[in-house]
Amino acid sequence: MALVIPSDTNVPFAGNPSGDMNNVADMLGLITQVLAQAGEVITTSNPTAVAAVQALQAAKAGPGLLPRPRLYAPAHLRRWRVALALATQQVVPVVVAGDSIMWGTGADNTTGTTNATAIVKGACAQLRAFFGAAPRTLAANPGEGFIFPNDSRVTVAGSPVASAWACTPFGQGYRLIGATQTLTITIPTGVTSVGVIQGNMDQAFNAAGSNLADVRGLYNINGGGNIALTTLTNTNLPIVTNVAVAAGNTFQVLGPATAQTYIAGFILNSAAANGVQIHRVCLNGAVSGRLLGGQTSGTLDKTSGQQVYAARSVYSYCPVPGVIIVEFCVNDQQFQNGGGAASQNNVTQAKYLAWITQFANQAVADGWCVLMLGTMRDSGYAPGYPQVDDYLNALKNLALTTDHVAYIDAGEVWGGYAFSQADGVQVTSSVHPNTAGHGDLAALLYDTLTATLSSGITELAPA
Repeated sequence: MALVIPSDTNVPFAGNPSGDMNNVADMLGLITQVLAQAGEVITTSNPTAVAAVQALQAAKAGPGLLPRPRLYAPAHLRRWRVALALATQQVVPVVVAGDSIMWGTGADNTTGTTNATAIVKGACAQLRAFFGAAPRTLAANPGEGFIFPNDSRVTVAGSPVASAWACTPFGQGYRLIGATQTLTITIPTGVTSVGVIQGNMDQAFNAAGSNLADVRGLYNINGGGNIALTTLTNTNLPIVTNVAVAAGNTFQVLGPATAQTYIAGFILNSAAANGVQIHRVCLNGAVSGRLLGGQTSGTLDKTSGQQVYAARSVYSYCPVPGVIIVEFCVNDQQFQNGGGAASQNNVTQAKYLAWITQFANQAVADGWCVLMLGTMRDSGYAPGYPQVDDYLNALKNLALTTDHVAYIDAGEVWGGYAFSQADGVQVTSSVHPNTAGHGDLAALLYDTLTATLSSGITELAPA
């Protein structure tokens, strides 16, 4: 069947196809010339065709408005492009910092997802699988990466104190003192080494407690003799000790005999010496203030100096910089006027933007780039304004005006709450992605990070 394409005596590009192609008429004119030469077109009025396309656009359909991912400020990910180029030679990190969405809630098509399911079906797990099968990484999978010390697989004994320590990601770590305070994990299948992350804090950080600088902890395997972890330098930057293990081993970390050590997390590694490692630093119910050590009813919990420690604890255990995917919004916006826990309430749009900006600026200064991620829309049950779109537009504008920060929004692909529910990418009556939704989020991020998107966009931020 012949294709109907417009014809006009003043067809754009009629002798100069290298000019500007910024409007529908120009594009239609160029297509007309190409297809007409093949004898595959029937011509009609160019203005009529343009009007038809514009009508489709006004109805939010047609060219340029089909669901497709759009990366804002793609040039701002050039540090990541360089990092990925080395993934055949070394392990390159992707840190995912977010709430329950990227944690994996909904991955089993319910809102009661267990950690055991989230770590194999959630978006982070599926993103890890994509990279682990990719030619760009020589099909190497370096392992699960970061886990919190209070992960469901870790047994805590001796009542170590968990007091939202600023030197631990999202305040989820423990302070260990003495050999009776322990953290124990049975090594999962495929893990050949475990990294123990110590906070490495100085005397000033502990002034209100022991007033002593941190001292290295100990570890043992299968209840054998205790061995010292790496000697600490008390620089307030984490130190990682990598210990060779085998699947099924009982690996235990103990507190030092004097002073204290802070355990910020563990890193589960495979035998692979290269590839992309996905670190899931995500917490159910979290808001953006967690990036800086937590907040209470709209006020950050930590001092300015401790906020730096908190920000760096999210990513500084990685030996080289990579990219940090930041996914926060739903809880921040939902509880902007209260209604949640004190740790969630009163994050106004201004505070949300200020806190994420502060985190991003710190990460960029430390050599990383940041990809802001907008996710699926909720039903809009939070009273008043701003709404979710307003919060996320603030992130987009941040990316457009800040070097090394980019933005992509799954909501632009899936549409609003009604559309994503109807299309089957969300758990019924929930904002959380279902199994398919987690897979699509992972695919979107993989395509973004491997530069296989159909196009990128760089535009000016609104005045």
